[in-house]
Amino acid sequence: MKTITTKCVNGDIQAGDIVISTPDDDFDCLIGRVMKINLLGTPEHDEETANETDDVHVNFLEFEYSKKRTAEIEEDFCSSYGVKQSLEEYALDDVIMAPCCLIRITDIDEPSLDWLLQSGYNAACYCYGILSSLTDQIELEPQQAPTIGLIPNEMECLNHADSGFKITRIIHGKKVDIELASQELSAAFYYQERKYYTSDIEIVLEEMETDGKLQGHTAESIRSNDVLMEKILSKYEKNRDDHQMEWHYAALEAIGDALSGMEHDNVS
Repeated sequence: MKTITTKCVNGDIQAGDIVISTPDDDFDCLIGRVMKINLLGTPEHDEETANETDDVHVNFLEFEYSKKRTAEIEEDFCSSYGVKQSLEEYALDDVIMAPCCLIRITDIDEPSLDWLLQSGYNAACYCYGILSSLTDQIELEPQQAPTIGLIPNEMECLNHADSGFKITRIIHGKKVDIELASQELSAAFYYQERKYYTSDIEIVLEEMETDGKLQGHTAESIRSNDVLMEKILSKYEKNRDDHQMEWHYAALEAIGDALSGMEHDNVS
C-alpha cells in the first residue's frame, strides 16, 4: 500500500510522525502524533470536512504534558470556548489539522521533547526557531497585510529587530516576517507577562493547599487579596528576572515571603 504523505511547514509528514502545531493556530504549540491523513478530494476527506486542504488527524494527547503546561492549555481553551474543562475533556486525542499548521519533529531526542512538554514558552521558542530558519518566504502586498493580534506565548518569543519587533507567521504555507513598532507592544507585553506569572502562582497555590502548606490560609483568600497578590507577583517577577530562579521555586519563595510579611504586619 502506498504511504500517504502531505506537506507541512518543514517537509512531508505521514502517519506516525511527531508534530507540533504552529504558534498562530487555534491549537497552538501542542505536540502529538499523526494518526492518519485524508487527502483533499478523496471520499474519506469529503465525508468528514469541507476543508480546502488535506486533513491531518493528530492525537495531541499522545505525550504527557507537565502540570504547568496542562494548566496553560486548559486556561487557553477556557478563554477561547468559555468552558472550563480538564485537558482530556477537550477531545484533543483526534484533532483534524491543516498541514500548513504543523511542524514535523519526528527526529527530536527525548530530552528535547520533554523540554517542549514543560511549557508553552518552550514550545513556542522551538517553533519560532524553526520558522525563522525557513527560506520559503513570501512578500505580502500592503493591502494583503494581516491584522496582527499577538497570540499566546508570542510576546515572550519576539525577535528584536533594528526597527522594532519582528514576528514570524505562516500564511498560505509560506513564512512572513512582520515588523511592529515597540510602543505598540509595551502595554500588551506587560499584560501578557503578568497573565503567565499569575498562572504560575495559581498552580503553586493549589499544590500548597493540597499539601496543607498554607498554614491557616486558603488559596482562595490569597487570590482575592489584591494587595497580597501584587506583592507575590512582584517578588516572583524579581525572582525570575533578576535572580534567574526556576519558576516553581521562585513562586514558592514569593508566596512564602508575602505570607510571612503579612503575618508580621498583623502582629505589629
